[in-house]
Amino acid sequence: MLGQRHDGVPRSESAEKPPLSIGAMAFAQKVAAEYKELEAGYRKKLYNFIGRALTSYRKFLRGKIARKALLSQDIITGLREKPQLEKTSRLLLYFLTDAQNEADRNTAGKYARIVDYLHKERVANADAADYVRGAGGIDEILKKARGSEALKAAHQTRQEEHRDFDQGEEPDEAPSGALTPSDITDDLFDPDHDLSIRVTDKVHARVLGPDIDIGESFYLECRKTGPAGYDGIRIVGRLVDPPSE
Repeated sequence: MLGQRHDGVPRSESAEKPPLSIGAMAFAQKVAAEYKELEAGYRKKLYNFIGRALTSYRKFLRGKIARKALLSQDIITGLREKPQLEKTSRLLLYFLTDAQNEADRNTAGKYARIVDYLHKERVANADAADYVRGAGGIDEILKKARGSEALKAAHQTRQEEHRDFDQGEEPDEAPSGALTPSDITDDLFDPDHDLSIRVTDKVHARVLGPDIDIGESFYLECRKTGPAGYDGIRIVGRLVDPPSE
């Protein structure tokens, strides 16, 4: 079908439709570039926020009146658990991020781990953002922080066990070896969800030796005995024979 142009010359129907100014792939590449720019800007702001949170945390550590004011905030007074500010910046991060629910508090808790790690590593406030960026970002700092927490908890547990021995009390299970950073950050072990239990050489031999076949279940009898480091609970136990059927 032919149409009329303004100058009176006939034109085809296909000529009436304007050609696509940009192809689908070219448009997708443009959107991807916009997202990359957005993500880079977000990361920069997040690293700067971590640095500012570190500065804020250290200010609260220096002032008792400020700590009382923080604890009196509505977002904190209703919490069931309130870890001491001297041990962790968690409550402060709840306040800074306005964490109103469990999901928000989980996110704030991750940021608190980073702030705590930077504080313990004595990173200067002004250098915090660059430190996180140079380490590879939030996830990499979290790995370092979790590994540091687990090693500290393990060290504290060993000290308690040695103290038990000095007092003539034998713990249910003694450590068979010290944890290393590679143990903590191994892909098979997630410190947030998995539980690490250290055992005596005797139990270790039974679990790995011929007494227990591959695929056979074994039983650990455990109990909680008290706190162990950063928001942790110490659990001691022993290997027991499976119940008879």
